[in-house]
Amino acid sequence: MKNLAPMPFLLLTTALLTLASCTTTVDYAPRYPVVAENTSTKLLGNFIELYPREFKAVHRIVFAIRSREFDFTGYFLMRRPETYHAAAYAEAGAPVFEFQNLPTKSMVFKKPDIFSEQEIIEGVMQDLLHLYRKQDKQIAVLVDKTPNERTFTFGTPETVINEFTIDLQKGLVRSLTAMEGKVIRTVEYSEPKAFPKWRTKIPTRIKVKNLAFGYELAIDVVEFHPELPSTFDQMMLQP
Repeated sequence: MKNLAPMPFLLLTTALLTLASCTTTVDYAPRYPVVAENTSTKLLGNFIELYPREFKAVHRIVFAIRSREFDFTGYFLMRRPETYHAAAYAEAGAPVFEFQNLPTKSMVFKKPDIFSEQEIIEGVMQDLLHLYRKQDKQIAVLVDKTPNERTFTFGTPETVINEFTIDLQKGLVRSLTAMEGKVIRTVEYSEPKAFPKWRTKIPTRIKVKNLAFGYELAIDVVEFHPELPSTFDQMMLQP
């Protein structure tokens, strides 16, 4: 995505990505439906539309893995529900990563040799989908409610479960992904903020812990722009 670097109107984010020394997963306890009410229905609707259909992002990232550290700026373009293009550049402008996700396939165009393609496609790219994919309201199940929070799941134990917890005052605060009875990803969200041209506050601090591949990603959102450059569709036609 060589033409992204000069774009001044993209979303600027600051992120730290640290790989743990080993991978660890924890058991996922079965969740059962509870009776929904008007508050839960409204919260669910707001969550489904938390992000616009299209938006731009830039990330400031430090990525430490297997005793090596990567410092780069990442650019992220999203068309929900699950189409995106991402690229990252080192301080001197050299390309480090480039990959894209389509509804039918995921493609890695560039990565450092220290990373396997599996780590990018099944790790980082799935993390980004978990954060920004538009969830299907029709399969949402309310599984927990407290005076201050509601928790919804999407998916089934036979496939993949994504679970999101929404605070009545703060908005989205936690999420996780479980597969085959194991939690493979947890996320914490905080510091919701309003941005120009978008009606909903979005989390400006996101901390991802990928238990399957053993890394952590912390993101600080500085800018947010609910639009895409005119070149986005051409980017998605890359071989």
